[in-house]
Amino acid sequence: MRANRKDISKQNLTEEDRDSLITVCKRFQELQLNIPILSVFEGRESKIRENPFLAFRASSKSSLTLVTEAIATCNCRNESLFKLDSTHAELCNVEVDGPLYRRLVEFFKSLAQNAPTHIAIAFRKISMDDRMNLQLRAQSSISSFRETDSGVGLTPDTQSSESADSRTTSTSTNATSERVDYELVEEKSKRNSGVQLPFSHITTVCRNKDFFGQEHVLDQIDQEFFPRETTQDQAESSTDNTAIPRSFVLCGMGGIGKTEVAIEYLFSRRHKFDAVFWVYADTTQKLAAQFSTIASELGLKGTDSKLDEVAAREMVKLWLSDPTGHYLHEDPAKNTQLKWLLVFDNADNPDIMYDWLPTEGPGSMLVTTRYPYMKENTYRLPMGLDLSPLEPSVGAAMLCKFSGRTGEPDATEAGTRIVQRLGCLPLAIAQMSAIIRRKHLSLNEFEEYYNENPRNLHRQRIPGSLGNYKQTVWTTWAVEQLSPAALAVLKVLSVVDPDRVPEKVLTDGADKVSLENFPKTKSAYFEARTELIQTSLVARNMATSELRLHRLVQDVVRETMAEEDLRSIFAAAVVLLSSLWPYVSGTDPTRNQAWRYRIAEKYTTHIVRLENLFGDSIRFRSYDGTTDSGILFSSFGWYLYERNSYGLAIIFAELSTIILQAAIDSGNGNDREVAHWLGEDHDTLSLAKIMSGVGDGMDDIKTWIQILFENIRKYKLKEDTLALGMAYNILAVSYISKEEVDDAIKSWRLSYDTIKNVKDYPQFSETWPAVNLALVLIQEGRLAEAEELLVPVLDEHEDVLGMNDKTTVESGQIWRTMGNLRVAQERYDEGLRFHERAVENLRAVNGDKHEFTGDCLYAVAKDYLRREDFMKALSALEGALTTYTDDYHKPQAARALWKKGLLVKSMDNVIEGDALLARAMQLRHDLRPDDRRPVEDLTDQDWDSLVFYYHR
Repeated sequence: MRANRKDISKQNLTEEDRDSLITVCKRFQELQLNIPILSVFEGRESKIRENPFLAFRASSKSSLTLVTEAIATCNCRNESLFKLDSTHAELCNVEVDGPLYRRLVEFFKSLAQNAPTHIAIAFRKISMDDRMNLQLRAQSSISSFRETDSGVGLTPDTQSSESADSRTTSTSTNATSERVDYELVEEKSKRNSGVQLPFSHITTVCRNKDFFGQEHVLDQIDQEFFPRETTQDQAESSTDNTAIPRSFVLCGMGGIGKTEVAIEYLFSRRHKFDAVFWVYADTTQKLAAQFSTIASELGLKGTDSKLDEVAAREMVKLWLSDPTGHYLHEDPAKNTQLKWLLVFDNADNPDIMYDWLPTEGPGSMLVTTRYPYMKENTYRLPMGLDLSPLEPSVGAAMLCKFSGRTGEPDATEAGTRIVQRLGCLPLAIAQMSAIIRRKHLSLNEFEEYYNENPRNLHRQRIPGSLGNYKQTVWTTWAVEQLSPAALAVLKVLSVVDPDRVPEKVLTDGADKVSLENFPKTKSAYFEARTELIQTSLVARNMATSELRLHRLVQDVVRETMAEEDLRSIFAAAVVLLSSLWPYVSGTDPTRNQAWRYRIAEKYTTHIVRLENLFGDSIRFRSYDGTTDSGILFSSFGWYLYERNSYGLAIIFAELSTIILQAAIDSGNGNDREVAHWLGEDHDTLSLAKIMSGVGDGMDDIKTWIQILFENIRKYKLKEDTLALGMAYNILAVSYISKEEVDDAIKSWRLSYDTIKNVKDYPQFSETWPAVNLALVLIQEGRLAEAEELLVPVLDEHEDVLGMNDKTTVESGQIWRTMGNLRVAQERYDEGLRFHERAVENLRAVNGDKHEFTGDCLYAVAKDYLRREDFMKALSALEGALTTYTDDYHKPQAARALWKKGLLVKSMDNVIEGDALLARAMQLRHDLRPDDRRPVEDLTDQDWDSLVFYYHR
């Protein structure tokens, strides 16, 4: 639409002209005209730099789409949209036999053919007196065009045009002919509306007598189609009392049960409708054929008439807008407006659906689609839901029932395990149930069978066993039909955690990936993502920019790949994750930073997933991994140690040593880098083994020291000398775990001196040797030595990071150790303040559930008990106990339970106190089976002796 100014260029419109244009557009949209409208918009960008009026909109771009689909849409009831592959300036250049020309022919032809029925419906809504006063054209102006011999184009008919002009000049003299025309139209309408009710067009759809587990979805559809709060007809009404159909869209991936739900709804609720229709909506050809059949069955065309697909579609939609029919035995209750249900099944292509959706009528539309955004106002289908997999308990019941194994021992437990492996997908459950029956398998036997050969089972179909399901889990997603880029993205997604995949994983390191067909640019990724979303193979959370996919989709995608392809996908996933992982050396004095934890936790589950899928093949030496994977696993192992996951830290560090040693043996990667990260592995292994109590870590720390000596000899870098100082620190920890206190103190002194002797050593480098040695000196009663070591470190941190630092764990550990020192010096108030600051720091950096936080809470509880602040002490002890959740926390848990039990008893709750003490003693007996002293004889020192020095 352009402003109606021919005297000036449109580039020179005044502000008033532009306001007028905006007002006209708004008013046109608000008219909500009940007439067919065709809105055309461009599909190509227009160059706009040469246009001074629009230049400010272009910014640095040289072209822009001026009229997008959103701008072109006027949201009228009978609007159709058409995207033309042209620029804005070429939009009105209609080429004969071009796409727009053919669409216009189709539009006006349909308009002319359906005009009589439109008029008949309009006349039925007004009184006879009003009808007589109407001035109708006896013939639509569309008749001034006639079809060419080819039947495709339209050419002007001059004679028809002239006769039309002459007829429209004297309408008063033609009143009689108008009444005759109306009577003919009304009679035709009556002939076309004589269908016998109830009417059904359900083709080959059969009801599934074993429909299972989705009854709540049927209720949700009912709430939309039959809302209780209204007493009017079930369809909504617009402002002109025209009925507007209700709609509900069932979205979800293939095999999730959309069609089964729609079938059950149609059959179980058909008594609530006068007419029901089922149409397959996956292609325009199917829709056209079915609408043509429906038109015939409704009696909307004579036996000799031949309607094309557009005419048949519009006639069916017009019947739906005001349905008529009769019951063989008329029921007085049927005097109300007729109601219909129209099901569009497999409407996966939104572009072909728009023209087929009825916009008027007292009915309801149920749509099934894989396209998740179909349930939006863009497609006039605002209501719906994304179907979720079954709940495990429901899926297990379905499996047991369908397989006939309900009576088996432990059927529920085995069934639950199986359906969880299948992702609780209805199609997979139905398919596997049939295999269980056919092969005479028990549920436990099937578990073994499935674990050995899931690929063949996913492909296997038992004829006649899947009801309305036409495909298996292997064929229903047809992943091989995806574009190469979409398939490459899906393959990468198949090896990471399926629940929350940050899209940055797929884009930020894409240019470093050597995987064939993987999208290297954002625009290429967007195209691939669109394809995956439209098929519901992935779902996207736009707010968090995360993707999600079903586990069984992952399984099936991986099954399409040969072993070599899988390894290429593993390598690509490692590169993508490495581009985002916050690498830090375990010997970096600033490594324990809170910002790292927030970033790393986003990718933790994805790295763990890689180990789950490829770890065994690396351990058993059938695959060497990649150097990048060894480095990623090494850094991840240290992160796990920091996060108190010692068992997992050992798993990843050991796996990394295998990969990196293989890289050294084969000469892959940078020798210096590989050796560095191999040493980091041994650092992690030694500490994780000590802290978890599975070993003293001595072998690993000695290996690390050997690597560092070799690196210092080869490269003479101060980084390796600093690392050697940290290695002596860990060596001391190993000695102390063996209760070799003197050797430990010597090693810490060596660590401290080695670091101090490095020229321009980094800030905070001596923190950990100082803290560790100070803790032992305090426990040994050498308080002056401890203070001499600790105060300079404390001052350095507080000068740089402040008195209330919450960015690094080192601050918290310094304050905890200072609190212990002040308590040992009987400066209790200072000790409490240091301990409270430590708790605040460690909660902020490590979280409430880390054992370091628990250790500080225990220290604070003891401080509160000295002050007889019993409620605060009790709260601190309860907080500490929530952090001690693993087996290697038994010593700390036993000590905290003992202290809490004594406190609770002192508060006159003897029963609970005794129960807590009993639990504490049970743990103590597990740790010290030879110590059978009664609880009354035990002191703080007895319980502290259970705990490793670092947690005291």
